[in-house]
Amino acid sequence: MGPIVAILIRLAVPVAIIRWPFGGMIAAIVADAMDVVIIGLIGVGDFSNYTSADKLLDTYMLAFAAAVSLQWENRLARFTSIALFCYRVAGVVVLEVTSARWVLFVFPNLFELFFLYHLATAGRFRRFEVRGYVGLALVLLLLLTVKMPQEYVLHVLEFGPWQWFHMDVLGIGSTI
Repeated sequence: MGPIVAILIRLAVPVAIIRWPFGGMIAAIVADAMDVVIIGLIGVGDFSNYTSADKLLDTYMLAFAAAVSLQWENRLARFTSIALFCYRVAGVVVLEVTSARWVLFVFPNLFELFFLYHLATAGRFRRFEVRGYVGLALVLLLLLTVKMPQEYVLHVLEFGPWQWFHMDVLGIGSTI
């Protein structure tokens, strides 16, 4: 039952990205982060093929954001967004073919961070909006600086913070 509830949440929440791009993306990221906790708290069932299911659900979520980014007026941001989406999808495909989780370190998910960055700057902080290639390079470097440690911990070291949370904080054992 736990995995079904988590999957239904992960399927429903990203739809909000179409209506409320920034808030919907934040909610979808939170739903992604909480799926393992939900499964553990419900305590019925396990997610035996978690990595594949998680990456499929991540791609589903990101597809809504990619659809929104196709409507952006800023051509450079629109092109960059779609390129980052395609790059991540390619990484997920390589992961599925090889089963090597470290591949996701080589194909980091910069898309979601760039999506949020563009929405924030195009809305309230226009002075920081990406307008040229130098600015784009600086923004992507900043986002990489933030994202790469997370990708390294999750996909190279394969340390799952939620497994730690389950076992050491909740004391309920691993569900994935």
